[in-house]
Amino acid sequence: MKLSFSVEQAAVVLRDAAELFPLQWQELGLNKDKIAGIAPNEEQYRLLEQEGHLHCVTVRIDGKMVGYYISSVLNHLHYKDAGLMAFTDLYFLSPEYRRGGIGTKMLLFLEQTLKARGVVKIYLSTKAHADNGPLFEALGYRFTDRIFAKYVGE
Repeated sequence: MKLSFSVEQAAVVLRDAAELFPLQWQELGLNKDKIAGIAPNEEQYRLLEQEGHLHCVTVRIDGKMVGYYISSVLNHLHYKDAGLMAFTDLYFLSPEYRRGGIGTKMLLFLEQTLKARGVVKIYLSTKAHADNGPLFEALGYRFTDRIFAKYVGE
């Protein structure tokens, strides 16, 4: 079994993660009666990537994608002089690979590659019903915010 971590282009990540999106949606999705599932806006990802505002990390085993972490990279809107910051878009690791430290290694690789890009702060998020907070705290992250969501569509 060959385990690899890499930074990849969004188009490749979205293509190779297509079979993982339904698993992620099934496990973590909310408002399933109103939202059909994960359907990436490939054009928007492409534009963000062209502008240097996207960072995609993958986990592969024998070449097959088993996990990904996509974040936006930009100057914070109200901390413009603080430097680049990374914000979670979405991430997932196939359930069968959640033991053995692969998720931890993915996050450490994410940190390393974001730092190499000049990112000074990383904002990770987690679902309340599938809390990764203990892992994040073990890696030195601090609990700083609570985010609430409400579906207001029809």
